[in-house]
Order: sequence, then C-alpha cells, then structure tokens
Amino acid sequence: MYDSKATLMALSILSFLGFSSCGNTKPVYSGEYNSKKVALESIEKKGAVTNTISYRLQLGDLTPVMIDAQTTDLRGRPYSDSIFGSSPRHYLTHNDAYENETGNGQAVVPTMLYIPEKKMSKEDFEKYAAFFLNKWQEIVAGINKDHPYIRQHIIGVVYGDKENSTARSTGEHSGKKKILTVYPDGRVSLADDDKWRQENYSGLSQAVQMPGKILYLDMNVQNGGLTREALGRFKGGKTVEDIFMVVPKP
Repeated sequence: MYDSKATLMALSILSFLGFSSCGNTKPVYSGEYNSKKVALESIEKKGAVTNTISYRLQLGDLTPVMIDAQTTDLRGRPYSDSIFGSSPRHYLTHNDAYENETGNGQAVVPTMLYIPEKKMSKEDFEKYAAFFLNKWQEIVAGINKDHPYIRQHIIGVVYGDKENSTARSTGEHSGKKKILTVYPDGRVSLADDDKWRQENYSGLSQAVQMPGKILYLDMNVQNGGLTREALGRFKGGKTVEDIFMVVPKP
C-alpha cells in the first residue's frame, strides 16, 4: 500500500541531508614537501543557522587528513598529556603542551590534531607528523598573513581518535540517566542520555583545573547540581574520582 505520509517524510529527510551536505570546496595551498605534493583545500558546508569550514590536507598519495570538529579540540590545549596514554604523538613546539585554555572568543584556537588509526597506518602517520613538525607552521603563517583564515592553531598531532582521549561516564541525576563527559581540552559536560543531548547543570567546574586534574564541585545541593554521593556513582570503567581530584568549590 502506498504510504504518502511516509514518502513525504523520507523526501523531507533526503532534502535536509542534501541541503546540510552541500558546500563549496576551494584550494587554499599547494606546494611540495620532501618531493611530495602538498594540497590543502577548504570545505564550507552551509547549515540552517551557521556555515562551517573544515580543511582537507593531502601529502603525496597518502590518505588525506581532515581538520574539522571531529579531529580538533573546540576550546584549546589538552589539559594533560597523560590523557593520550601510549598513543604516539608529536608536539610542534616545547611550550604548547600541558596548558588549559578554555576561554571563548579566541581568534586562533590552539588544538591537537587527531589522526585515527582506522584511517591510516602508523608509518603514514609518522610521515604526516614530520610534515607538521617541519612545514605546517610556515604554510599557515603565509595563509594567515593578513587575517586568521585557518583558525585552528595545531600544536601537535596524535595517532588516535579524539574519543580515545575523552573521559566519559554514565550515572543518574534527577531520576534520569546522564552522561558526564570531560573532553581533551578540559571542558566538562553533563548531558541527557538521548539523541538530543540537552546540557544539564552538573555543579562541577566548567573545565579541569591544572595542575592536578582538579574538578571543583558545588556542594550547595539547592543549586541543582550533583551531590558528592551521586558523582561517585558515575562510572566509565573508573569513577570520576579515580581520574580527577574532586574538591569543594571555593
């Protein structure tokens, strides 16, 4: 039987996907490194509210590397190098690691670049790492000569998915299942465990404080945040207090 309502819904979804995936691609840089061609292009995707710009980098015939929301950090440097465990990583300068900057409004945001293992071999990752160490800053300086065109200030590369360095645990708050997430850049998020992921007040500091991996917890229950007892029940293999030092909010 023909279901007109279902058909219309399917067409609407396809129309939305077509709209959200459309975008403009244009070359940003072309050159050479170690006798290999280097091609960098920007990809602008139009959204319902704002447009997003990501970049695709290709070194020779290696698998391209994406520089986008999935492979970079939103608010700044990793709060601790230890979050990467044994994953290979290289920092572009000695002064860029172990700092926590989660302020908004930065013209250029310092970030690690995550290159997932499933996308390329470790050998090819090391080739890209050498490129970033020796050539990337020169390229970006030329592109950003007048304005910060590339807003991501890559301070290092990691062989691994960003999710691997994200501390995620689940528990209950206000009678509902919640997900407590600490991102590599130190941001703390308490969200509903559903497809809408509505943010909730956690009572925890908005970012991990360094040094010491400190999370401040508001002990005033009337403010609607987590109690110390409830926080202790949030687990992701380890409890939150196994990973962070939780202290009363000053």
